[in-house]
Amino acid sequence: MGLDNLAASEMPLGPGADMQSGKLDTGVSPPSSTIVHRRPDGPNDRRTSLKVGDALCLSGGAYRAMLFHLGTLWRLNDAGRLTTLKMISSVSGGSITAGVLALAFPDLDVDADGVARNFRSLVAEPIMAMARRTIDWQAGTGRHAGDGA
Repeated sequence: MGLDNLAASEMPLGPGADMQSGKLDTGVSPPSSTIVHRRPDGPNDRRTSLKVGDALCLSGGAYRAMLFHLGTLWRLNDAGRLTTLKMISSVSGGSITAGVLALAFPDLDVDADGVARNFRSLVAEPIMAMARRTIDWQAGTGRHAGDGA
């Protein structure tokens, strides 16, 4: 199977990759572990409707991931890039942060520079409040471990 029919989004990255033409330079081949897919042919193929643009993946890692990803979103917002994302994918702790953002997204007040002026109140503060609360229970008391004796 030749590499000429690859979609740009399926192109193996690395030396020799030319994402504009969708071709590899002569003499460069994908590693043997790379799975190469042909460009979808039919108009009903789901891959023909992929969105072009920036995407963000928020990984797992529980509490620490939730807070780390809050910092990532906050910086993207400050740079005016958060609202330009076409897709966000997440798992585990990253999904907590992504979920809070998804709920707040319709209400974000975005200025001309692409910065959501109410990001702190709608996204950051709810996540930080959640981070301050423990879910640990004291055995036999029916109270949260942080509620005192």
